[in-house]
Amino acid sequence: MAKIFVQIASYRDPLLLSTIKDCLDNALNPENLTFGICYQDEDFFTDFDQDSRFKIRKVPYQDSKGACWARSITNSMYEGEEFTLQIDSHMRFIKNWDIELTKMWLDLKESKAILTSYPPEFLPEQKPEEWKQRLHTIHVYSFKDSHTQQRPYTRKVETQGDIVTGK
Repeated sequence: MAKIFVQIASYRDPLLLSTIKDCLDNALNPENLTFGICYQDEDFFTDFDQDSRFKIRKVPYQDSKGACWARSITNSMYEGEEFTLQIDSHMRFIKNWDIELTKMWLDLKESKAILTSYPPEFLPEQKPEEWKQRLHTIHVYSFKDSHTQQRPYTRKVETQGDIVTGK
C-alpha cells in the first residue's frame, strides 16, 4: 500500500484533534499515513509527540504569518511519500478513504492528475447523517489565453455503502 502524506495547517482550530483521529480511524491502512502539521495556537496538544508518523511544528498563534505560510511549512515536511493530501483542520472522512482516494487517482491513468474538491460542510454537533450532502465542484471546460475557463456547479452526493460518488 502506498504512503499518503497528510498536510494540515491549523490556526486555533478546536477540531484539529478530532480531524486527525477521524482520519486515522477511517483509514484502512493508518500505518501508511504520515502527517505534516503546522499548529498555530497557544495551547499545544501532545497526543502524537511520540508517534513517528507525525511531524508537528507548534507556533504561537501570535507569530503566524498566514495560511499560505503555514501550508508552506507543512509542505516542507514531505519526505517522498507516493501521495500527498492537503486538508483543512476541520474535516471528516468516509470509511477506507485512503483506499478509495488512491483508487480514484490510479483509475485516471494519468501521472500528473490532481484530485481536488470543495468538501461538503459538516457541523460537529450534528450526527453524520444530518450533515450536508452536497459536493461542490469546479468544472474546467476549456483553456483560453493560458488560463482555465471554469464554472462552479453543485451535485448531489450519493452513497454506495461507504463510498461517496457525485451524480
